[in-house]
Amino acid sequence: MATKRFRRPFRRSPSTCLLAVLAISMLALTQCRMAQDNVTGVNLGSHVAMHGNRGLERCIRQCNDRYSDCRRAEDRKHSEALRQCEHKSDGRRRHECRRDEAHRHDAAKDRCRLEMQDCKRDCRYREGGGNGGR
Repeated sequence: MATKRFRRPFRRSPSTCLLAVLAISMLALTQCRMAQDNVTGVNLGSHVAMHGNRGLERCIRQCNDRYSDCRRAEDRKHSEALRQCEHKSDGRRRHECRRDEAHRHDAAKDRCRLEMQDCKRDCRYREGGGNGGR
């Protein structure tokens, strides 16, 4: 009777597995490229890079000043409009005038606030830091 030969299973040692993982990792990492910080093309820190924090602070201060000017002008318009409402002879018309003026005033205050927010956003996120075409 013929004897059967049994193949001995191949056993991998832990160091062989570690060596294989290391070799695959090295091969995979050689395919990577270094990328610049602004991969998307938007340079978020350009204003600070160009002008430093002083420039950013100055820009924000200007935005706040514009907001204050906008609100002062709007408050003057509102006061004058309310004075005009008081000259209405009919009580119902006077009430409608004040109500309409209140709605207009609220919308104008919102516009001032949104302009300030846009201005501050522009201070922080200016594109084109002066190194175009890198």
